[in-house]
Amino acid sequence: MDSSPVSGRLDIFEIYRRFCEIRSSQGLCNNIYKPPYEASSPRANYLKEALTQLLTLVENKFQARNSIFDELFKLMSRLDLMASL
Repeated sequence: MDSSPVSGRLDIFEIYRRFCEIRSSQGLCNNIYKPPYEASSPRANYLKEALTQLLTLVENKFQARNSIFDELFKLMSRLDLMASL
């Protein structure tokens, strides 16, 4: 497991790299399967699964980041109230 301080953060470059890999696979797919594109083809299923996994990764990272910001906001609000007393 990665124990670096940046592990678990939302890395836009990693997300973009994975998206580009999926898009390049789709480009290859469009050359193999001529229009109309078969939505039930094995390649289409692979692309759908890859995009679903990427979306899940992004959603999980985003939710973790939001919960940290929510907690930080609560802490800052509490400290502001204590400082004004």
